Amino acid sequence: MIRSIIKEIEVIRLHKDIQFLTKHYFHNNTSMAKALDVLPKVLRDFTKKGVMPQDKRFEKMIKQVEAIKLEIKEAKKYKPEDFFIEND
Repeated sequence: MIRSIIKEIEVIRLHKDIQFLTKHYFHNNTSMAKALDVLPKVLRDFTKKGVMPQDKRFEKMIKQVEAIKLEIKEAKKYKPEDFFIEND
């Protein structure tokens, strides 16, 4: 019972994260699917039809989204001048 509730919460978060990432960074489902290493049909079925991927693929999608979020966070902090300008 508890595990199914937790999974439903994970589904909600994953769905919202994918929608946000697609809208602001990847711009279409095909690019988002490539970033998640899933077929576009799997992503489309999950986001548009509410079809749950297999557990193994679902866990992989969660990990990939978390990795993408971390990379975006790091990229926003990135300062190229730190690598090109020497501080004396």
